[in-house]
Amino acid sequence: MNNCSFKTSGDELFTRCLYFFERWAKLIYIMAIKLENRKDNATLVQNVLTRYGCFIKTRLGIPYHNEAGSCSNSGLIILEIINQDVIFDLKDELLQIGNISLNIMEI
Repeated sequence: MNNCSFKTSGDELFTRCLYFFERWAKLIYIMAIKLENRKDNATLVQNVLTRYGCFIKTRLGIPYHNEAGSCSNSGLIILEIINQDVIFDLKDELLQIGNISLNIMEI
């Protein structure tokens, strides 16, 4: 059985746990996108995200609010990407829109 068990010696336990971790653990890829000029670019960003929709597991949109409490023209989008191979293509397409900054994280 290839799982962690406390009925083994220290070295064997470490080996089993390492095997289990390497086999089942996968990196999580997070992309944080700050969108400026949201009124003009939201549709363009949505079109790009729709094309990559099969690779986006989680999407969270956070609108910014100005001092008056109404929606500002900026926003933040957080994505969880399930395929490492598409991250940089998605990044390049989003940056071509303009008025966007983003960061990619591996966890």
